[in-house]
Amino acid sequence: MIPFDLVNNLRVLLAGLLDFRRTIAVGFLEIGELGREHDFSLLTTIFLTGLALLVMGAVGFHVAFASTWSG
Repeated sequence: MIPFDLVNNLRVLLAGLLDFRRTIAVGFLEIGELGREHDFSLLTTIFLTGLALLVMGAVGFHVAFASTWSG
């Protein structure tokens, strides 16, 4: 049963990381549509994605993979 849990956890983490990568790709799409003069939008997107990764690492991982109901 343990290997199944490990594979399931890795699948969820991989899906989350791919979603964060997609967020950065949308930022690049924005900069392509808005033009070079609005490059602050891309920096904001990268900053917020990095902040979300830190929060997910600190709080979300424990909540998502807690061993008991109350954590």
